[in-house]
Amino acid sequence: MAVSNKRYEVIKTIITDFLEDYDVNSWPFNIIGLMRNVGIAVVRYSSFSLLTRPLLMTASEDSFYAKIGNRYTVFYNDSAPETRVRFSLAHELAHIVLEHLEESDDAEVEANFFASYILAPAPLAICFCNAEPGDVASRFYISYDCAEAIVDRTTKRMRYGKSGFTDYEHRLLNLAGLEAG
Repeated sequence: MAVSNKRYEVIKTIITDFLEDYDVNSWPFNIIGLMRNVGIAVVRYSSFSLLTRPLLMTASEDSFYAKIGNRYTVFYNDSAPETRVRFSLAHELAHIVLEHLEESDDAEVEANFFASYILAPAPLAICFCNAEPGDVASRFYISYDCAEAIVDRTTKRMRYGKSGFTDYEHRLLNLAGLEAG
């Protein structure tokens, strides 16, 4: 089953609510600091012994999360490029915030979308970068591939979809101190 457009809109609203709740108002933001502020423990692979690290890499080359008692812990590969680390951490945050209880293709698609949108919300990418992937990547400190996907989605929306900003997009622009135009 594919993720519906309606579900994407719900996810964008969840992200906006989350950013407002935790007073994120500038980009790029410190994803590790945000996760810790939420109460999620964040642990680098390099904090484990050389004997343990291969086990972590077997679980995931990038990152994974576990619920230990009542607290979530995200483990991540800190030897990956920083833009990859940011995306991987945002991806794990997505699984927690969206309350994914089991692995599925849809859960992975949703988590990838959440990660790209929270790191570089479309209305901010439009306002800051004129929809150029290199500018988006630099401005939001994300990979070029992630920036390209954001620009592609934004361009298609502007070409084939609605014009203007939604309520949650106005809220994002207000968080960033911008006016919707």
